[in-house]
Amino acid sequence: MKIISKVFKALTKPGKFFRLCKTFFQISKRTNIGVAIGYIREEHFGENTYMKKRESKNKGTLVKVELDDSSKTTLFVDLRDKGISKDLIIHGKREEEISKEFKKYLKESQTIIDAGSNIGYYVIMESQVIGNHGKIYAIEPDPSNFGILRKNVEYNGFTEIVDLERAALSDNTGESILYLANRSNLHTLTKTKSMEKYVEFEGQITVPTYTLDDFVEYKGIAPGEIDIIRMDIEGHEFYALQGMKRTIEKSGNLVFFIEIHPKLMKDISAEAYPSFLKMLKDMGFEIKDSAMSLSSQKDKKVHISNIDDLADFHEAVEVILEKR
Repeated sequence: MKIISKVFKALTKPGKFFRLCKTFFQISKRTNIGVAIGYIREEHFGENTYMKKRESKNKGTLVKVELDDSSKTTLFVDLRDKGISKDLIIHGKREEEISKEFKKYLKESQTIIDAGSNIGYYVIMESQVIGNHGKIYAIEPDPSNFGILRKNVEYNGFTEIVDLERAALSDNTGESILYLANRSNLHTLTKTKSMEKYVEFEGQITVPTYTLDDFVEYKGIAPGEIDIIRMDIEGHEFYALQGMKRTIEKSGNLVFFIEIHPKLMKDISAEAYPSFLKMLKDMGFEIKDSAMSLSSQKDKKVHISNIDDLADFHEAVEVILEKR
């Protein structure tokens, strides 16, 4: 009776009903009708019966989604995840503005360090461009994300290109606590008071850590060979940057694509964020492109002239920097 009442209520509001139908057909096209029905039921009636049915039959919670990009990329996502997986199921894309700009820096045969690879959204994008003569070192600490990342790399045929490492970048090589969020793209080594206001944490695990300086030595990568570093590690960039000074110093022309979290670094200490910006400047980086994160899946291009301009930012900002 409750469900019938909600359906009737939706029918009396044409605009809402149209959006509901549009979302249903978009999800059906990207995945399948079962996923679409499950999502609609969860969003409007509070229960994803499709996911529960799969779990009861031991079919797991991974489903394939076709992205809204020119190459019609297919990725596996997790129905339980309220973060990137849900975004890709509903919207078929992520961080569209900065992704578009980032693709301009990708070229054949590049060597890329991808830290905070999650389920492989950017790793697959990079692999499609750099080709068989390129190399990507994908670093992801969470076992669940790492498993899906591996599956996506294998499914898309990039096992020869992508070197997978289940670990996190930090300022030391050893072990650290990874705090697990209900949204898989928000796991972090740096849990702060600001993050606790918008993230639901569900536990913690111990994960291996590397400084980038130690990681490139471990993998036998010459710093001068690295063309791009991409990093999205939820506020821990303050620490990770300290662990890559030698690599950056010895590198040649380098593109650094990073999501910066000013609010989270300000929680660490009053000096952390200014110190982070100073490190970027001292390393010789200049800003080339930038976008503000408006939500977990949407961004908007903003013009930032130089690194000093970032001092006034509080919310997350995606930045492409270059060192020559």
